Amino acid sequence: MCDDSVVCVAWVKATPSGTADRRLLMKFKAVKEELKAWRLFADAKEKVDLLTLSSRIEELEVTFRSMKRKTGGGGEMGAMVTSRLWTYATL
Repeated sequence: MCDDSVVCVAWVKATPSGTADRRLLMKFKAVKEELKAWRLFADAKEKVDLLTLSSRIEELEVTFRSMKRKTGGGGEMGAMVTSRLWTYATL
């Protein structure tokens, strides 16, 4: 009947009484409030994810610079290091 979407859950959860138009209005209000709460949660999660990814990128750049220094900065080994770091970054 209902998937796990924010709108569907809010719609089913709201069980107002009264006339049909009042019930519809109350269901819309319930959905609106759930969407507001979801947006705040999603924004906070997005910021945390961004910080996590930024720190991971920084770690990879430090590792890359370190490996590049060890291998002389180029050639076949440099390409291998770049390839390996790209693989780690996409995990």
